[in-house]
Formats: sequence, structure tokens, C-alpha cells
Amino acid sequence: AGPNVWEYYFKPVSMIHAPVEVGTRQKDQKLSWNQERDLHQSKEAIKAYYYGKSFDGKNNRQRYKDNLFDEDFYWRHRSLANRLIKDYVRLNKEILGKLNEFTREHFTGRTVLGIHMRGTDKIASAGGGEIIPPSEYASYAQKFLDYYPKSIVFVATESSKLLKELRALLAPGSNEISESRVVSRNVLRSKSEFKRGKQTLEQNIFLDSKFGKGYQKGEDVLLDALILSRCDFFVHGASSVSEAAMWFNLALHNRSVHLQYERASRKPQPWYP
Repeated sequence: AGPNVWEYYFKPVSMIHAPVEVGTRQKDQKLSWNQERDLHQSKEAIKAYYYGKSFDGKNNRQRYKDNLFDEDFYWRHRSLANRLIKDYVRLNKEILGKLNEFTREHFTGRTVLGIHMRGTDKIASAGGGEIIPPSEYASYAQKFLDYYPKSIVFVATESSKLLKELRALLAPGSNEISESRVVSRNVLRSKSEFKRGKQTLEQNIFLDSKFGKGYQKGEDVLLDALILSRCDFFVHGASSVSEAAMWFNLALHNRSVHLQYERASRKPQPWYP
């Protein structure tokens, strides 16, 4: 990483600059592991799913066990994040240009369903739940493409395996869905596997130093989240990337389906009541 990773992708928040001396800058910016954990777990922290302390005094561990979509929890965190983004986050010219170019080429004149599939090293114990199988997403995508004739599905994922499986489920010949109606970007995705107990999992490309540069990995995930934020509807599981899409576009809160939780608690949509 360079001296100011923020400005790789965003405009400066203010005209205040970090100290020039590297030693001073690192001393000012580094937090201890305990400090980072306390910030991450605090009740004021913006959260992407159920963990840590909660703003309303409820037990997030119990929320996770109940496995239900909690409207108040998600609206609170999404609306707070959206407010902060509106106040402080401005994309730089290069990122904004790539975002506009992609959406102009693929989204113009179409109704778009965004799908984000979090795979690879996702584990339930972190609070985000298990990996959701592609068949769950395919069910929603199939009905969406049938309901809206001039529509496409944009798929974002770091998992090569999940993308391949979803494309196979929505392949040409499967209810006449053409391949051109399922769109994804050519980004860095999982290329190797590792063992976790008896499980064989895909290695998260963002943690795999053997493949790709840090800047490109950051750009890949940021652009995917931004493109998802410009979709008309959204289907997703528990993931920070999924939540980031709604942090950038709060309107998706009522136009999205959270597949991580019991079906009875999911938001109905026009094409999937």
C-alpha cells in the first residue's frame, strides 16, 4: 500500500494532509489489535451483520441464532452509513469513469437485478452465516428474468466456483435464458484451495498474496459494490460488500432480498412475492 490508500479510489475528505514523515504518519495511524477490536465490536460501529454490541441493547448473538431478518437493525446501520457516505465519500475521476462506462454499456434501457454471492472463506462463526448455494440465487434470478422481459442479472462474487455454478443453472437452454442476460465483470477471483478442518474451501483472492496486486483487488471489489448499488433490485447474503451497495444507495433497502435468513422473514418483491 502507498502512503494514502484512501486517495487511490476517493477524493480527499478535507484539505488536511497527513504528515510527510513516514515514521510520524505510521505512529499516528496505527491502532493496537485491542483498539481495533473494540471499535469493530462497539455499539456505535456500523455493522454488516449480527455481531458485537448493538445500538438498541439487544443481543446480536441471539439475533444470529434466531436467523431472522431484523428490519430495525439493518435500517439503522444502512441509513447511518449512507449519511456518512453522502457527507464524506467522493469517487475519484478514474473510478467514477469506469463505473459510468460499465453501467452505461450494460444497464441502459434494462431492468437490472444485482446478485452478490459471498463464498470462499465465509464462515458462520464470524456472524455472517454459511455460504448460500447458487441454487438459492438462481431461483430468484430465473423468476426475475421471466417477469421483466428487458432485464439482465449482474453477478458479483470473489468465488470462481459459485459463479460457474450459477451460470450453469442459468445457462442457455434453461428456460431460454440467453447468456447475454447474465453479466459479470472480469475481476480477480479465487484461484486456489485450502483445508479448514475436514472442509476444502476456496482461498479468498484478497488474502492470497500469490495472485494480483493490492490496488487491483481493491478496485475490483469497490467497483462491484458500486455497480450493485446502481441495480434496480438486489439479492444477497450476509456480507460487507452487499451492505456497501446499500450504503451507497439506500433505496435498495426496500428493493432487496436477504437470503441469509429464514424465508418467512425475507422482503417480498414484485417478481417473487
